[in-house]
Amino acid sequence: MGRIQRFDTDGNYQGEFSVSGNVQGLAIGPDGNLYAIIAGKVRKYSQSGILLPIAFEVSAATAVAVDSTGSVFVFKGGTKPICELAPGGGLVECFGEGFNASTGLAANLCPGSQAPGNLYAVNLSIPNAFVRAYGGKPVGCFRASTGEADPIGETTATLNGSVNPKGEAVSECFFEYGVSTAYGQSVSCDPSAGEIGTGTEPVPVQAEIGGLLKGTVHHFRLVARVGGELEKGVDATFKTLGPPVISEERATGATDTQATLKALVNPEGLLTSYRFEYGPTELYGQSTEEVPIGSERANKAAQTVLEGLDPGTTYHWRIVAINSSDESQGDDHLVRTYRPFARATDCLSRALRTGRSASLPDCRAYEMVSPVDKNGGNIVSGLVASDDPGGYMRAAPNGSKVTYTSTASFADQPNAFGVNQYLSTRGGDGWSTHGIHQPVKGDPGEAGLSREFMIFSEDLCSAWLIDHQTPPPSVQPAGQDGFPNLFRRDNCAPGAGLLEALVPEPPVLLAGTATTYVDQYSVQGISDDGRHALFVAKAKLPHVPKAATGSNGQIYDRFEGGLSLVSVLPSGAPNANHSV
Repeated sequence: MGRIQRFDTDGNYQGEFSVSGNVQGLAIGPDGNLYAIIAGKVRKYSQSGILLPIAFEVSAATAVAVDSTGSVFVFKGGTKPICELAPGGGLVECFGEGFNASTGLAANLCPGSQAPGNLYAVNLSIPNAFVRAYGGKPVGCFRASTGEADPIGETTATLNGSVNPKGEAVSECFFEYGVSTAYGQSVSCDPSAGEIGTGTEPVPVQAEIGGLLKGTVHHFRLVARVGGELEKGVDATFKTLGPPVISEERATGATDTQATLKALVNPEGLLTSYRFEYGPTELYGQSTEEVPIGSERANKAAQTVLEGLDPGTTYHWRIVAINSSDESQGDDHLVRTYRPFARATDCLSRALRTGRSASLPDCRAYEMVSPVDKNGGNIVSGLVASDDPGGYMRAAPNGSKVTYTSTASFADQPNAFGVNQYLSTRGGDGWSTHGIHQPVKGDPGEAGLSREFMIFSEDLCSAWLIDHQTPPPSVQPAGQDGFPNLFRRDNCAPGAGLLEALVPEPPVLLAGTATTYVDQYSVQGISDDGRHALFVAKAKLPHVPKAATGSNGQIYDRFEGGLSLVSVLPSGAPNANHSV
């Protein structure tokens, strides 16, 4: 499925609809309908995406264009690769010998000119690829060019443009203007049509207009008759100076005695200042001091912090912006301060109840667990995807230990891995942090991305992970060289930092099967005391005679250095099917 998307002239996305294939070419006709090349054929759609009756059955088409009369042109290859189709369908003629390949067609390049049938094509068989493929030379094209309005006042403006006589006499020159593209008013150019001459270079023209509406968008265009042909320039717009424009009014925060108010103010070209009015009713009664924000025609941030407010009270507020044109008032808004509360003073944690912690109920307080300096890294709050490392965050029930991951290497464990696991422990002197991932040896890319700790014991004293490094970390019992290894890490003294391999000897693998018989999801559960660890292995493990031979997953229990099979049938036989 393909999509046709619509954007306005400033490039802003407006909408889209799906079509039944990839779009190879697209054109818009004078009726506003869309003509798309899909699977080599012309398809016609309304702008809302409705497929209209197909009247243009041309196969192998690669490009399409529609001129101002509604005639459709397609490029299809062959000896006469460009074909003209009538507006209602049906072949008119094919032409274009010498066009060996084309990726684009364009019709009616000069809107408003007297050459609506001109057709241009990208001809990949010649050096200058964009050439006229059909019709005569455009008449009047690009002779009247609309410029910008400058300067602009509250009720006045100077319109600018240029006329290129291209060697012919100019008999008319004027600007059309108004509050819409219907215009409705016109004014002669300066210099006048007779004064422009018959040169071959653009001649600047302008016109001063008045009696305009303040702060209003106006349309205008330049119109010129050159050599008897009338050409209308493109539409342009300008906005007269006027009162300030207010937007994005909001209260971003409140406490028991304060409130932060924000808004955006556009001065609209005149020196502008603003103030906030507030009070218990829509009569307000109180006001902040006026703050100047300049005259630039762009949104400026306006902000204030109201202080000395009554707790638990609802206030009305609005912003007022003023310039020499007029005063603009924002909408009425409400903000409520927090109710007063009694702060606990008899907490055992009172030494920590400072700053934001001072207001927490139930004697709670904030403590910084991770180090302030994390070598420029972030704390990872969760897993990005099911197969990504990091983000495993746990806390011991008594709050004395917290494990988390970071995107940097810090504390006491050097590590080249992209996401590192840490354990912070609370002692008499506050929190201390230690890295618990094994350092990566050699090229980090060889270690794989699946080194996440899969599970922790409740007290965080034991953790289980997989490691792909070759050779594996030196532990007792040792891991297997050339295999992924499951390890349990001891996180608490006196054995903190020691690793234990769950499968210390190579398994029995069938010929032709993969050596990755465990992965980062293998450890499925542990007992509360951490002495039992249940994990899945896709192989028959050594010293487990009951295990089945094969590559289906079997559940094993690692207990005090030994292995036993868990996935057995009521008869005691191993389950030969996959178990989890």
